[in-house]
Parts: sequence; structure tokens; C-alpha cells
Amino acid sequence: MSTDLEFQHGLPVIRLPPIKVRGRRSSDVTEEDGGDNECQTPNSDEHKIPAIQSCPPAPQKKRRVVLCKRKLSELQFFEIKGREKVDSFFRSSFELPYNMTSNGIKRPR
Repeated sequence: MSTDLEFQHGLPVIRLPPIKVRGRRSSDVTEEDGGDNECQTPNSDEHKIPAIQSCPPAPQKKRRVVLCKRKLSELQFFEIKGREKVDSFFRSSFELPYNMTSNGIKRPR
């Protein structure tokens, strides 16, 4: 600390005039302020939160996006020309009599 005082030994002392601040006098205070210098919350109707008239609807789940974007025409397995042949094949296998498809008549034990 002694070194700090040695550096300040040759400096001139600066003197500033005091600052004059004018405050409010009791005659300057109006009745609107109420004499308080504090911050206040606004009380007017435009600053108040409005009352809720009806409840909002319940939240809903978002709909799932369709993953299969192909058209139905692309999903056909057989050509249209051969479709009749395929249908006739399956019809013929279902129209056979029951006895012919079951390896003959059941044997008694």
C-alpha cells in the first residue's frame, strides 16, 4: 500500500461542485399520484385478464399418415386378360364333389 501513496503524491486534488437536485415538494404532488413514488399495477378494465366464457375443446390425437401411397390399380397381381382363367380354375376346384376330394369312402373300424 505504501507504493500507492507514493504515486499519488504529485497529483493535484480534483474538487467538483456539489450537484443540486430538486425534489418534489408537497405542493407539486397531485391527488392522482396519491403522494406515492412507487410503481403500481394498472387497475383499468382494459388491462385485466378477460373472463373465460366457455372451455376450449379437448385435445385430439393427430391422424396417422397413410403409409401405403400406391393406387389400387398397381396392386393387382394378375393381368386383366388372364383373370377369367384364374377365376375359372378356383371355381372348378371348389365345385368338385366331396367324395372325389377325400380319397374315397371312409372305412369302418
